[in-house]
Amino acid sequence: MKAILVGKGPSISYLQELDGYDIIALNNTISHCFRVDVMFMNDVEVLDLLAKEDMEKVTKLVLPQFPHKDRVPGSHFKDVIYKFPNLEHYEVHRLHNEPENRDKYCHLGIPYSVGITAMQWLAKEGYKEVILCGIDATGDYHP
Repeated sequence: MKAILVGKGPSISYLQELDGYDIIALNNTISHCFRVDVMFMNDVEVLDLLAKEDMEKVTKLVLPQFPHKDRVPGSHFKDVIYKFPNLEHYEVHRLHNEPENRDKYCHLGIPYSVGITAMQWLAKEGYKEVILCGIDATGDYHP
């Protein structure tokens, strides 16, 4: 399996469709994508940045059991998924500080950023090739 992982750094301007590659979007980068095979979000504040037409692009969503608000666990994932009208599938994981349902949801490791969460998930799912687009040294809040 192959993917293009889309972040919000300057190289996002080079994003293009490639046959055989899944588009993996981080947070509000969905607005730059032609389609979104998988969207990752760890924080509910992302929802405030999304336009309805961009939310319609998402067919699969990967999010924590309790998406964070102000860097602490907030609402339940079920309060989020209904906002994506074309969602075909969602996958729930646990962030490091979510004690509930430890055996039900996988833990992907320490979530330094949503990009790290996505890379951990891609490895778990067996992706063998990942092209980074918009994942730049100057484009993220976490080094």
